[in-house]
Amino acid sequence: MAEKPISTLRDGLRDRLLSIDDEFDLARDRREQGHKAVDEKYRIETAQLSEERDLVAKLLVLEDRRFGGPPSVPSDKTAPVVPLADYVVQVARATGPKTKDEFKALAEEAGYAADGRRLHATLVNVTRTGRLQQLEDGRYGATPATTLNLKSKAANDRPF
Repeated sequence: MAEKPISTLRDGLRDRLLSIDDEFDLARDRREQGHKAVDEKYRIETAQLSEERDLVAKLLVLEDRRFGGPPSVPSDKTAPVVPLADYVVQVARATGPKTKDEFKALAEEAGYAADGRRLHATLVNVTRTGRLQQLEDGRYGATPATTLNLKSKAANDRPF
């Protein structure tokens, strides 16, 4: 009978290879934790700065109105406070269905940098999420609240 080797160099190398793989996993986990911490810090800082910017812009508009003079910051430098998607939905709800060109003109008038691509992407996204609907004539209009409620209720009433 052939004798079985007690311990070989190959066994030691296999063990070391597994150990190295474990060290790689630990290093990858530490890197991910570091990225998450940096991302969270960035999110907090930018949220605070964004909130402060919006408040200062609102205060500046109020002060300009109060003193009756021209805006102290040129309008092309003042970013709108409401995101473009929210603005488009608000306009559709307040004034009815609009074409892309009508939305574009209103958005630019309100101070948005609404080039054709950006506005199109916004309209597609708010339509996909059900906040607006594209009508047969190509205009975009607000989704009736009753339609949204019926859809969500019907989805919850399924027997399976």
